[in-house]
Amino acid sequence: SILILGAGELGMAMLRAFSMRNEPSWEITVLLRPETANLPQQAPKIAPIYALPGDVKILPCDLLESSQSELASEFKRFDVIVGCTGYDQNSAGTGAGLQRKIANAVLEAETVKLYLPWQFGVEYDLFGHGDAGGLFDEQKDIRKLLREAVASGRTKTEWIIVSTGIFMSYLFSSFWGVVTRSDNGDGWVVNALGSWDVSTTVTTPEDIGTATAEIVYTALTDTPEGNELKNRAVYIAGDTVSYAQLINIVRDATGQPTRKGEELKIPLLEERMKQKPEDILNKYRVAFGRGKGVSWDKASTFTHKHGISVQDARSWAADHLRA
Repeated sequence: SILILGAGELGMAMLRAFSMRNEPSWEITVLLRPETANLPQQAPKIAPIYALPGDVKILPCDLLESSQSELASEFKRFDVIVGCTGYDQNSAGTGAGLQRKIANAVLEAETVKLYLPWQFGVEYDLFGHGDAGGLFDEQKDIRKLLREAVASGRTKTEWIIVSTGIFMSYLFSSFWGVVTRSDNGDGWVVNALGSWDVSTTVTTPEDIGTATAEIVYTALTDTPEGNELKNRAVYIAGDTVSYAQLINIVRDATGQPTRKGEELKIPLLEERMKQKPEDILNKYRVAFGRGKGVSWDKASTFTHKHGISVQDARSWAADHLRA
């Protein structure tokens, strides 16, 4: 029995991937807020879940309002739990300490065999405390919690962290400030965080879902490879590109003039962070500009070794930027 926490962009991609595998032994459930779970089947927010292959069940539960013990009581029914709750600690959907509460509830449940926390992103182990704000610190603390729980023998719950880099779309989104339209609107500008040589790993939510389903399937098999995946970070990638490479990718994808913009060096990014400490994106830009823990060699990833088809940055840009 597999529980997916949340049905946002990543949660839906995960649900599609797990349900489309059509494993006879898998029973898939998604946890939703009660106000969403109780909508009629044809409501736009919930209709896509009912349209999935197989019989995906719905568990109404409020992660924010429920206590750790209340969550543990719900989690006891599941063998595998996959966290897809999102990252914005200032949004209505999540909050500081939520990921820690979920992890502790999973351990308290005692019956969960495999836990994949919401860490579908960068390699948090390589960041120091305070490097990018509370979320990064919390993710590091959760890794420490899970490692110590397994090492001490106080839990039978094993875990896997799927390191994906950032969502592919983020790299090209205007809010991130790397790929932007030119002032006159007839072309594009590519800026660099840190330096032109810094690289970023990116993966689409759809590919994250597909790879995660394969990782879970492999981990549940009693094989040397399956056992090797447990209690560590497993890397996947749609692509790993430098900001210098991104200029040609955007130019080739759009067929429009694309020029090199600003090289936003770390001192400048740090100064912007000091001026607006409440802007979490400024903290993230500093973290990504340093280039540590935000990229890895695509050839060494689980997706590459298992021949999983993934979308690269050039293909994504051709599909989306041209439109």
